[in-house]
Amino acid sequence: MRVRIRLHNYFKPLATAVVSILLLSAGGAALAEPPSPKERYLEYHKALTVAKDVTAIEPFMSKKVVNEIRSTPEEQRAMMFGLMKEMTPRAVQVLSEKIDGERAEVSLTGKSVDQVDVASGKVKEETTGTVKFVLEDGAWKIDKESWNTNVVDQSSPQPAGQ
Repeated sequence: MRVRIRLHNYFKPLATAVVSILLLSAGGAALAEPPSPKERYLEYHKALTVAKDVTAIEPFMSKKVVNEIRSTPEEQRAMMFGLMKEMTPRAVQVLSEKIDGERAEVSLTGKSVDQVDVASGKVKEETTGTVKFVLEDGAWKIDKESWNTNVVDQSSPQPAGQ
């Protein structure tokens, strides 16, 4: 008696299953959501704190902002970058995130002044920021960033009525 086993009958379903799993896992990676605007800002902030020049943070910026940076005379870019680093709070916390289609806005709070003075009660700091994003090439890019800091010296007595 001769028994014939057709191996292709066993391997065909297995091969189909393996190919399906590979396609699904590759497709899942391609369909993954980009980091949210708030996650993107926190990545940018971390990169900015260690960046040596403005080119290091260009990947986080919208095409419009990158064009503005590159149109700035080269000798002024270092000064502009230094001001950006100086004006951006050292520590930030996201307060809210609003996404509307391909635009988003993130509201933040931050700490810029010497925290020893804040802890001792010598100064009171209130720093808030707003960052506007656009969705470009599948990633959230910073289109505009603005910060407002109010620092009040509390070590000297305040005049009456204030």
